Amino acid sequence: MDKFQALLKALVLYLSLLSRSVFSETNTKGEICPQHQGTDPNNVNARVAKFAGKDIYYADDDDYEYKIEICHNKKENAAVQQMGKKWTKKSWLTIGTYNAAHVTGGTDWLMIKYFKGERYHSHCKNVERMAIVLVTCDPGEQKGSVKIIEEYRNSTKDSKGDYVPLECYYLFELNHDAACSVKDKGLSPGSIMLIILIVVGTVYLLLGFLYQRYIAGAKGLEQIPNYDFWRDFGSLQADGCNFMCRCSEARPTRYKTMDDALADDDRDDTLLPM
Repeated sequence: MDKFQALLKALVLYLSLLSRSVFSETNTKGEICPQHQGTDPNNVNARVAKFAGKDIYYADDDDYEYKIEICHNKKENAAVQQMGKKWTKKSWLTIGTYNAAHVTGGTDWLMIKYFKGERYHSHCKNVERMAIVLVTCDPGEQKGSVKIIEEYRNSTKDSKGDYVPLECYYLFELNHDAACSVKDKGLSPGSIMLIILIVVGTVYLLLGFLYQRYIAGAKGLEQIPNYDFWRDFGSLQADGCNFMCRCSEARPTRYKTMDDALADDDRDDTLLPM
């Protein structure tokens, strides 16, 4: 009895630890993510919130290195930063901040814009830098990777010959599950029923085995719970099938069987005159 109680307590402890590990969540309190202003029909804000607590992303090209942090914890206002590989003074240049950052999105994509970066020195008429992060859907990808697509510098001129800085931005691409708007519907009812049957059957066999062995004192195959029932289970099925499918009486045939025909022939021979 003591052994059975000890095993039962161990089983309950294991199940509790398993459920605790499955339902544990990452603590992301204090993280602030870019928000979509106004109505949010595509559930953009909830999708972007999945980046809270994530690591910083890094990317590079031939001349520059980039550091991107989608969400922040109020300690750092710079969201996207740049540093030249050949710069003599190694320091990060801010090209996008969390101030007035905006996010929009549609089916399987998100676009995050970080404004109010440091001004250009000689390009784009000294406007503030801006970074755009395009997040594409990658189902199941919880980390993702960033790559720089381009640094676009508009070179349009007006009638006076001056450059018109309509768009000057850094464009990045990030693959992540957060951009996916169409999620898996989950398990079908049949799959759920199958899982329930497997779990119930496993618990039935385990607890029944422990009871038969340590309380009933059974040995060998008799340790299987309800052994007599399962031993006769096949015969019971055969009896049920015989009852359901062979319950009608046999119909008489128009012709005699071979044995009856031979017997009649023998009797006919005895009636012939000698």
